[in-house]
Amino acid sequence: MFQHFEKYNLSKHALFKYKEIIIFCIISSVSSILMAEAVKTVNPITSTFITFSLTALIFILLNINNFRPIIVASFQQRLTLLQINLTTLANTLLAFVGMTYVSPLVYGIIFFGCLPFFNNALQWRLFANNKSSYTFNLVSCLSAIFIAGYISDQTMIANTQGISYALISCFSAALYMLRSEYFHRKTGLTPSQILSVRFYLVILICGGYALLQPNTLILNSNEWLMLSGAAITGSVIPLFLMQVAIKKLGAAVTAQFMPSIPVLCMTFLTALGIAQFSGLEILAIVSFSMLLIAQIRYKVHKRHVAANA
Repeated sequence: MFQHFEKYNLSKHALFKYKEIIIFCIISSVSSILMAEAVKTVNPITSTFITFSLTALIFILLNINNFRPIIVASFQQRLTLLQINLTTLANTLLAFVGMTYVSPLVYGIIFFGCLPFFNNALQWRLFANNKSSYTFNLVSCLSAIFIAGYISDQTMIANTQGISYALISCFSAALYMLRSEYFHRKTGLTPSQILSVRFYLVILICGGYALLQPNTLILNSNEWLMLSGAAITGSVIPLFLMQVAIKKLGAAVTAQFMPSIPVLCMTFLTALGIAQFSGLEILAIVSFSMLLIAQIRYKVHKRHVAANA
């Protein structure tokens, strides 16, 4: 098995290098299911506020001894800090809103299938030297939209709304990844430290809405437990792993691993008895995954050829 990977300079050692993003994909596939269950009982804005307020609190406490230097370093890059917070707000809020219209699997197919395309689209200056890569990513993105619409059992209006929110959330995540990579280089902050300053606009805007609505924060113990679990498994652990991956591998490489999440999500949904899929739906999702894997291998091969040219 590993002999084939070694052909493209992907040895066991190289695969170990990707451990953070691989674990991220597994955890994210489970947490997306938990988040989808949460928004069924708690409105998406309140869910976003509680989930990511808990996330921010945890990362602030982890960095409390160095928080003053973190703030000083962050404000040296004020515009990038604002961009990180704006894209985080759009990404997180629209993720919750989108899953009120479509299943977490549909959201995952759109989000992770289109992320490489948006990541490339934001680096358009590289298009002349990498046209085939852009074409491959565009085909994958369009395939994701088609398959998401095919497997969803919602109405046409709900599908259109859910897919639209997922696309905007995806674009915001791609922009966040690129600006976060730049923020790492300019400030020298660690992944955990950047996550401690990432959620201010989420807390301010979603919190302002939640606190102005009557009874929105009067939740029962099961709802608090569900949102707390979503914060830990859906935010704290995977966001830290993703931030580490962005710092180690870069935004473009990190984005290429994420399309494995829809297949993992489908597997967990089936195993938990939450959803059942027809043979054609399974074939469509697996075929889509194979397309994305081929996309990754193609890009690795191109980098290998370029490095030895």
